[in-house]
Amino acid sequence: MAPFYDLVCTRAVVTINHHLAFSIGGEKNPDNLIGKHWNQFAVQCDLRTGFVRNQVESIAVKLMEQLQPTRERFQSFYGEYDALQRVERVVIQQCRRALREFSNPR
Repeated sequence: MAPFYDLVCTRAVVTINHHLAFSIGGEKNPDNLIGKHWNQFAVQCDLRTGFVRNQVESIAVKLMEQLQPTRERFQSFYGEYDALQRVERVVIQQCRRALREFSNPR
């Protein structure tokens, strides 16, 4: 399991490098990830491309379902925290992008 510092949403912090620590199918910029990168990632990991695609889609859907309730629960304990709204926007944007990519693969 990765240390918690690996779970930081760097895309929500302006002063941090937004590139991934490890590439996905040779791509480190999340804005440039397309289906072919996920397919290459599957090949590199010796997994079926359909399996990887289903996992990415499933995780994206579950993340979008849980973002708001999780943020609200956190804020009920600790109060308002502006960075959480930024994280929520970034995660929703990336999840929607991944789902669009798989519904319209290049």
